[in-house]
Amino acid sequence: MLFSRKPLLTPLVVLFVLTTTSVPAQNLDRQQMEEIDASLGSSNFEEFPDFLETVAATPVIDDSIQDIAQAYLSNNELGPEQRNTLYRLLGIYTRLKYGEQAMATLKQLVAIPTFQTEGVPQH
Repeated sequence: MLFSRKPLLTPLVVLFVLTTTSVPAQNLDRQQMEEIDASLGSSNFEEFPDFLETVAATPVIDDSIQDIAQAYLSNNELGPEQRNTLYRLLGIYTRLKYGEQAMATLKQLVAIPTFQTEGVPQH
């Protein structure tokens, strides 16, 4: 009788992945992100470091966020939770810098006419 290992390996791999991955901590809540967005929405940033310098000087964020921004700007190593917070800040920066362009592109894509031709299957 030939014994297959695949049915046994799948649950073990799933269990290993679940036990080794950590749930990222939310250092920025929705209210803080909205406050940053509202206070910096009219600002114009050339690059991400410019954004971080402005965020670090903004009074709406707490000291830990300022420390993360300063650590990144100083090229210091960041821990996993700090990197997650930095990624959230990068998302805010991207939304502020490219949000209008993305919406304009999306409007153009939605305006493209689509149709179904008889006898041609959809793909």
